[in-house]
Amino acid sequence: MDHTPSYYYKQFLPAEELSDAIECYWYFFAESHSGTSLQTLIPGGRIEWIFSFQDPLRWLISENDPGVCQYGSFILGQRNRHFFAKPGEATELWGIRFRPGGWGAFSRVPAFGILNTVQKAGEIFAKDITKFERGLRTVPLTDRKIDMLDTELLKCRFSPAEEFAESLHLIDKVRNSSCEKNINELCFNSSIHYKKLERVFLSVVGYAPSTYRCILRFNRMLKKLSSSNLSLTKLALGEGYFDQSHFIREFRRFAGTSPGQFNFRESRISALLIRHQPV
Repeated sequence: MDHTPSYYYKQFLPAEELSDAIECYWYFFAESHSGTSLQTLIPGGRIEWIFSFQDPLRWLISENDPGVCQYGSFILGQRNRHFFAKPGEATELWGIRFRPGGWGAFSRVPAFGILNTVQKAGEIFAKDITKFERGLRTVPLTDRKIDMLDTELLKCRFSPAEEFAESLHLIDKVRNSSCEKNINELCFNSSIHYKKLERVFLSVVGYAPSTYRCILRFNRMLKKLSSSNLSLTKLALGEGYFDQSHFIREFRRFAGTSPGQFNFRESRISALLIRHQPV
């Protein structure tokens, strides 16, 4: 008998009015007949609003922490290191993936306050979202679920357009800057005060600018590693790592293992995100 878990994953675009802050909606289903293996969660720089409708997953498992078991609607904060998730026998999830910085359009809770955490969505947004959760769970058609997500998020959005656009502009400056250029040099050349840049990043992205750029670099490298025949050394140097030891240290921090031991086939959730999530 084949005991390989079956997976299904699909992404959906949000309404145009939300596309500057929401990267996508997504649906994930997995049925495992072989128990529940740990799945590596590699930090990708995003905050997720997740709806769990079948067996709950246990999130943010680490060497010293059994993790958090959540059902219903919750916020999975951005991470700055690897964690693990443990799925149930049948997992069905809907999710809202915020763009880096997009969190600031919907919540006054600073993003740094949810770093490496799982928290109930109703507590984060300080309102009763039971009716919305129940509707999303019971509406049978995908198009109607997408409409419900659009409607709820448009009601939640409050950030003034100009203020939000300025935050996105600063985030893009860091995202598009060369890895060889340090953050202070970037600030000097762009006439941006570092303290202002750091304040924006901690508030709406949840990392210091340098940490965010390290996570971007690592995810770019993983994309290439999954599809390239280049050696690890060439990949690492091409992404701006100082040397192979620097690359291996960062790999262990973000993936929990060495490059040679990492297996995309065993880390199905990571492989899905690496394939579909832009960097």
